[in-house]
Amino acid sequence: MRFTLLFVFLTLGELLAVTVFRETPLIAYIFKPSLMIALGLWYARFSRENGMKFNQFLGGAIFFSLLGDFFLLNPDNFLAGLGAFLIAHILYILAFYRDNAYPVFFQRDRLPWALVIGIYGAFLLAVLTPGMGKFQTPILIYAVAILTMLLTLLNRWKYVPSKSFWSVMAGGCLFVLSDSLLAVNKFVAPIAWSGLWIMATYAAGQFLIVTGAVGRR
Repeated sequence: MRFTLLFVFLTLGELLAVTVFRETPLIAYIFKPSLMIALGLWYARFSRENGMKFNQFLGGAIFFSLLGDFFLLNPDNFLAGLGAFLIAHILYILAFYRDNAYPVFFQRDRLPWALVIGIYGAFLLAVLTPGMGKFQTPILIYAVAILTMLLTLLNRWKYVPSKSFWSVMAGGCLFVLSDSLLAVNKFVAPIAWSGLWIMATYAAGQFLIVTGAVGRR
């Protein structure tokens, strides 16, 4: 409970940084990295039961998310930030794949939801493609990664405790929503209060993924 309150406080600080105090970048430089640092330290304390390999992958995902946050503090580092988050998503895939290695598309109870994820990805790319320009290839690669991550999280259904599944799955959906909002804001049209919505969904998503991972066994 105390950690949740701390994380909410840090998130509110970052939301103020991207809305009220946009002209004072130092505030964002303090609060934005603090989100993943806090999650990483908390996870390190409670993750022993998850096993070394899982923790290495998840810890790596947290680290590269932190690196991506640093890069994206400067809009000129968009590709570097994209690359860091691409690695983070791949590491999340490698971590949670260990909960059920059987392919999601060969499991009837998961197939309808897998198709929903695929349709969402195709629709999003159709919306983004006209404005992507030179970013088309890296964005396509990134989209495949985030959708694969979401399918991997879906694949944990019934193989892990329900609380862990729903927490991690909801977090993954929020993470994808955050990335989607960022992409639409950058390549399609400006979104009102974009910084607020992008960071709120991102912070909540990462929180739910990392805390849900602790209860996977």
